[in-house]
Amino acid sequence: MRSPEPEDPDLTCLPEPSKTQYQQCEAGISYGTAGGIYRKSLNANLNPWQTFRSAKEFELGWWMLQSRLTKGSINEYLQRGLDDERFLSFQSADEPWSLFEGVEHGFRPRSWSTFPCGSGTLYSRNILHCIRLPVSDLPFADHMVFAPKRLFDSTGRRVYNEIHTADWWWDTQELVPRDGTVVPLLFASDKTHLTNISGDKAAWPI
Repeated sequence: MRSPEPEDPDLTCLPEPSKTQYQQCEAGISYGTAGGIYRKSLNANLNPWQTFRSAKEFELGWWMLQSRLTKGSINEYLQRGLDDERFLSFQSADEPWSLFEGVEHGFRPRSWSTFPCGSGTLYSRNILHCIRLPVSDLPFADHMVFAPKRLFDSTGRRVYNEIHTADWWWDTQELVPRDGTVVPLLFASDKTHLTNISGDKAAWPI
């Protein structure tokens, strides 16, 4: 049954934890301890940046792939270094791609599917694989919500701040079988720079 709504909800009020209501239907059941590559996250000696040697080299590689630098400029920088500092994970502009594809907790190269599209090629990934990665990966565990909540401020006024605080998720969870979990998907499109050649091509992927 829906809780009474104020005539003019205040979208800026702060939640009072003692007044939070939790969904009665169980959601997000655990089927046991994570195994395989996920158990490695519990190892204190684990390098979470592998296949890169360090977080610094991971971030540099990611920045280079997202920047508008040419391959020639990247190669020149890597060969020359900065203040004699050399990066050991990769020595050329092409190497970061294979390193990112080999990151254990990420997607693998074979996760891409290709389809001819007009004069070019459309790349896509299996949507279920995309959902499974954050839902089942331990590093995301503290940032995931598996059941809806109703938040109230100190005066009893409803607080809406995230998708799991809305009535839609609460009402939908009531219709899901026991131990089932609603996984909402938000789709967005943004301009993505593709290349510095052939007129600086760009795309709007979803």
